[in-house]
Amino acid sequence: MDQKETHTCRICLDEESEEGDFFVSPCKCSGTAEFVHFNCLKYWIDKKIKLTHTKHATTIVWEKLQCEICKF
Repeated sequence: MDQKETHTCRICLDEESEEGDFFVSPCKCSGTAEFVHFNCLKYWIDKKIKLTHTKHATTIVWEKLQCEICKF
């Protein structure tokens, strides 16, 4: 009997994955912190980027993109 392997997204804590929103393992964490949905990871990255617009310029500042747990 085949058992489907289940994962839990460590960002949204959901075990389900919609079509096109697959689980990825973006760092060196393992166990319950290993997997995230691809779209949750994109959201996390977007939140690390700060845009500031003025009349004459746009400034882009981003935090270091590293896992808060394993630092990879």
